Amino acid sequence: MGRPSIGIPVPLALERADRGSAGDGLCAAALSRAGGLPVLLPVEGDRAAAGDLIKRLDGLLLAGGRPLSAGFLAEHPRPSLEETDPERYRFEHALVLAAAEQGVPMLGICRGMQTINEALGGTLVRNLALDWPGALGHRMMDPEEHRAHRIRIAPHSHLSVVVGEDHVLVNSRHLQAVETPGAGLVAAAWADDGVIEAVEASGDDPFIVGVQFHPEALIQHDGRWLGLFAMLVTAASRRLPLARAGKVWFTPM
Repeated sequence: MGRPSIGIPVPLALERADRGSAGDGLCAAALSRAGGLPVLLPVEGDRAAAGDLIKRLDGLLLAGGRPLSAGFLAEHPRPSLEETDPERYRFEHALVLAAAEQGVPMLGICRGMQTINEALGGTLVRNLALDWPGALGHRMMDPEEHRAHRIRIAPHSHLSVVVGEDHVLVNSRHLQAVETPGAGLVAAAWADDGVIEAVEASGDDPFIVGVQFHPEALIQHDGRWLGLFAMLVTAASRRLPLARAGKVWFTPM
């Protein structure tokens, strides 16, 4: 059996020009190291096109976005994901719905976690600095591999298996956060200020994990985080038997 194909939506050129994370490239490298075959997906089409793409993939990874400009934040202190990049948001939203319908494993990182959560009916805190009293400094401007704060990890979660302990230090580059988990998701980690730092599917199948930090950068100093990508690859390797069974776990409204 060959390596499972994991789709990674590619940000638009305008967003790519911003300074910040090189997340899609680092994620592709991590997936390859973990035994997967990264497949870059340019922004394209509607939900029907997304559904066709998902049928050809064994897994889906939504990488983080770039920091917003100071000018944008001054005018829009509570931006939505769709406002920051409407084409990318609509494409990824459609991919998530198609993947959920078809039982395709998913991993979401930072903005990717937030997109998965919204697509499955969850809500977001639009601006932690304004709307979360006592929030930590979640929008770190240091190099991505630098760790900013600790998180508490739920026992028996996927993250607890990856890290092997109940507290760990992570990096942090986000303005927004999950407020209420979407359908079929539960919170799996929290910062000391109560902000949700990870979500995952409430059952064992399918594999869906979202993290608010950037494990693709943390790998540089802590190899344990490669295990998160390996979990996605392992779940994606089982995609063909799941597809044969016609398994559907989530039906959008």
